[in-house]
Amino acid sequence: MGENKMAYILKDEIKINKPIIFLCGPYYNDLDKSDRRKILQDFLLENFPKKCLPLIIDDFLTKENIGDNEISIQLLEEIFAGISFKTYIFLDTMSSAVELGLFTNSAYNNSLYIMLPYEKERNCGNIGVFTSNVVLEDNADRITVRYYHPKIERIAFSTDNVGEFYKFINDCLPEKIRKDILQDYAENINLEHEIQIAHKEDYPQNDYCVNYQYNNTENSLIVFISVKLLFYIICGIVYSEYTENLRKKEKLDFDSYNIYTTVAHLKSLIMAFLMKHTFVGINSKTKVDIQTVLTRNIEDIVKHIISFIFTYHKNSRLKGYFLVGKNEIIKELELQISPVDFFDLTVKDIEILNLFKNKPDDFFSTFEIKTGYKKRKITTYKNNIYGNAMRELHQKICLVLNKQYVFDIHSYAYQKNKSVKKCIECHKKSKSFLKFDIHKFFNSIDKRKLSQKLLYEFELDEIYEEQLLNVLDICFDEEKMPIGLITSPILSDIYMKKFDVEFSNELGENYIYTRYADDILVSSANNISLEEEIRITRLLVSKLKVLGLKMNNKKYMKRNLKAIGDYVKYLGINIVVAKNGNIITVGKTYKNYIAKTYLRYIEIDDENREEKFYLGKKIAGYLSFVNMIEGEDGLKKIYTRIEKSTKGEIKIEGKITDL
Repeated sequence: MGENKMAYILKDEIKINKPIIFLCGPYYNDLDKSDRRKILQDFLLENFPKKCLPLIIDDFLTKENIGDNEISIQLLEEIFAGISFKTYIFLDTMSSAVELGLFTNSAYNNSLYIMLPYEKERNCGNIGVFTSNVVLEDNADRITVRYYHPKIERIAFSTDNVGEFYKFINDCLPEKIRKDILQDYAENINLEHEIQIAHKEDYPQNDYCVNYQYNNTENSLIVFISVKLLFYIICGIVYSEYTENLRKKEKLDFDSYNIYTTVAHLKSLIMAFLMKHTFVGINSKTKVDIQTVLTRNIEDIVKHIISFIFTYHKNSRLKGYFLVGKNEIIKELELQISPVDFFDLTVKDIEILNLFKNKPDDFFSTFEIKTGYKKRKITTYKNNIYGNAMRELHQKICLVLNKQYVFDIHSYAYQKNKSVKKCIECHKKSKSFLKFDIHKFFNSIDKRKLSQKLLYEFELDEIYEEQLLNVLDICFDEEKMPIGLITSPILSDIYMKKFDVEFSNELGENYIYTRYADDILVSSANNISLEEEIRITRLLVSKLKVLGLKMNNKKYMKRNLKAIGDYVKYLGINIVVAKNGNIITVGKTYKNYIAKTYLRYIEIDDENREEKFYLGKKIAGYLSFVNMIEGEDGLKKIYTRIEKSTKGEIKIEGKITDL
């Protein structure tokens, strides 16, 4: 597991409480009460203090205020055009006509509200016939045009040069414009936006869509985002890092280090967001390139956005208004490792994952085996390129899990240093036993619940749960964890770990609890009363229910050992009451079965070599099990049974090893 680090994460749904509104037009004068933009700004702030942030950039954005010759006003204007939710333009002059051209750029999605004096009351030469008759008409879907009766001031600069200046009559918003704005903000201002993702190699048409292209070979990622989304992300980062500097209106020189750090945060944020929602191989080592419709590199754009933020807070007449709340678009958290990094998944591994989604039948096959009176479905890997590749990937997953996972002390299955014998030995001195079985254990494991267990156990980040579910998909067959896959044992144990801890704690110190896969044994040195039996059973049922599991009522058993010879059987092993205390044995029946099987083995002629070979392997396994449980004494008892059943015709000296 890698070291955790603080990181910024883009929210799935962002809420921009005060969307930026630009107020454009000529001749701004903050001291002039009749300035139309100031009148409009005050109206918006008064009526919608929590719904918008109306900015007059002439108010603060000057070369003197910026104080950095490397900052391009032209680039800043291009950024402004991309970030406004709505733009109001007083279309009086050619300079305002230029602004109109900038804001009607097809690359941006902002809506525009144009205020024009009635044609008979204005000097058309101020804005040009082309602008008034063509530009506005061609952009009718984005532009609302409202005409009003102006108060006109004319100033003679010379005998043949008379300037014409427009104001509002009585320094009040015209009634029609006022009604338009009130209705617009009541109905059309959307503060909440869901961030979408598209696998495309071009710029998104939606301001709140992230397009991306991932190169498997080079492990590189190209991200295409809108200027608006980029702006707000940078705002979130800057406010998280430099809030106090901004509040104190401190001068902060953003050198190459500051810019590099901010861009690094930005790339990490975007990558984490895509890792959360996609599964194409993106990992912590992926190289990220972020692009917008602006022709400048990302470092330059970020520098200009930061310059704008600091200049605004230091010089704007709007005091205390943040461009965006730092928690509205991003959140800062301790970012933990992703599943791709945790399992060290390669491009090939992810290809297998994606292939499995489309053609799951190419990887696994199933067959049935009969155990006693019931049939059991077994899943195995197909003997083809797909099945072999999946087996290798499963081995890789198991290797990682076994290296990182710490088994609970009450679990005894699937571990190198534990065995059936050690499990049984825990209960050797007990006198009262409750035996439980989990109904259809593997097949009942819930994939999403399992993912939660894995996230917690290995400190994987919850934001990557969908990615983890993609990994778990290949460990399930038809949405069920199958018997037979090499991943099922350890995954099932991880699934039960919290159960083991909680169940054993709530049982109490008078009880011994062990679990071997789906077999559960509770025992005590004292007699378990009916009241306690009911309590323990109910506790177990309720704990299993949380996991979506059920107790197999048919296999439930209570057993008390009182007299010599009494026994309880668990996992094929007996705990038997003897003269000098309880002993552990495989039982007479099992030993007799081995002896009979051996006699059948020696009767098979050499022509049936294959049959004899496999039966010999079985017998060797049986003997190994007896040796583990009872040692040499157990083996000798089997040899004695063989000799007696053949009336001494077969003499066994030493061990049966060469079968």
